[in-house]
Amino acid sequence: MWLKGNTHAHTNNSDGDAPLEEVAGWYQARGYDFLAITDHNAVTDVTAWNRADHSLLLIPGCEISLFAEGKPVHVNSLGSAARSELPREETVSLLLQREVEAARAAGGIPQVNHPNYRWAFGDAEMRAVRGAYLLEILNTSTESNNFGGDGRPGVEEMWDRLLERGQRVWAVAADDAHHFRGDCWGHRSLPGGAWVVVRAREKTAAAVLGALERGDFYASTEVTLREIEFRDGAIVVHIAPEHNYRYTTHFIGSGGGILATVGGLDPAYRPRGDEGYVRARVYSSNGGVAWTQPHFLP
Repeated sequence: MWLKGNTHAHTNNSDGDAPLEEVAGWYQARGYDFLAITDHNAVTDVTAWNRADHSLLLIPGCEISLFAEGKPVHVNSLGSAARSELPREETVSLLLQREVEAARAAGGIPQVNHPNYRWAFGDAEMRAVRGAYLLEILNTSTESNNFGGDGRPGVEEMWDRLLERGQRVWAVAADDAHHFRGDCWGHRSLPGGAWVVVRAREKTAAAVLGALERGDFYASTEVTLREIEFRDGAIVVHIAPEHNYRYTTHFIGSGGGILATVGGLDPAYRPRGDEGYVRARVYSSNGGVAWTQPHFLP
């Protein structure tokens, strides 16, 4: 089954503006299947919510939020029910590695968050990091600078640079939601802007986290995919139509090069074998985007 969720949200246990019940209620009312609560350097207890048999599954977590070289270095620990140790390192690269290790040690799955938040780091700092397979390529919170600018690369470009080196990294889109009350404009970090959809056998934390770890999911800001399959030697994406939107899919290979541009609801690409990897980026005419994970070629 496909399960929609968000891997990055805050309550007033850190710097959010609403308690857990209100945050979870927002996502439940809008049909989400799961939500990770990732307060800064704190684990918010989700046990009571899950015991109440709500339709929304809450996954405990923590956003390890530290500084090196004067830059914010944030890594989510998804699934950890205890706060991770807070390491100290002088360089961004070393701190990233220590945060990933701290997440693993606490029983969590590490997710490297918003590299361009306050222009903190890039793919050069991420190259040496081991044990992290999730990267936020789109974070709809403020100051995330997802698309780069003035000579600084966007996070999707960083992702392709890592993939070109053969690193197995899966793309996440997330809200990083902080604000559930008050105005919905201005310098605000709002819910509902981006999400992931995982393929899991059941709606449990273990199944969701397993799908994230192995890359069995896609990321989106609007577009819904019915299926992603490999059929008769081709990679095929099946798009669920909405309203009167039209869809364009870019199949992308090593280094971020566009291999093919295909319209319609069932775009397909047949690899030649020398592309390194193939992934798809689906645009809707309404402005939405979905990203599939890379398929690495032998």
